[in-house]
Amino acid sequence: MRSVHLIIVILILVILSCVWAFADGVHGELGSWFEQLASPGGGKCCEDHEGIPDVDWIDVRDPKHPEIAYQVAVPVDGGLKLVEVPTDRVVTEPNRFNRSMIWVIFRRVPGKQVDLEVRCFMPGSRG
Repeated sequence: MRSVHLIIVILILVILSCVWAFADGVHGELGSWFEQLASPGGGKCCEDHEGIPDVDWIDVRDPKHPEIAYQVAVPVDGGLKLVEVPTDRVVTEPNRFNRSMIWVIFRRVPGKQVDLEVRCFMPGSRG
């Protein structure tokens, strides 16, 4: 019985070390850069929420509708939801991560579709 507990503890430590290594690999040298990212209308991107990398996006900027800059396919409940990104939620500094990323706030209302609020979007390579 004691050996079973030891094996479980070892497995948990191995899994956690893989998770930490992955997180450090993604944000390691860019960690402080990610932490300071912000959009004019959404505030700090990484403040409360992890971003979703490698999202597909379309540039829809139009002088007739300057308030919307992009449409982004966000994974929601096993599918994709096309979300409009307001111009003031686009990160304006150069993308050092090189991959597209969106930060959204998910609001789940019982009996309704998931409502998304875009905090920040950073165009880059598509997913």
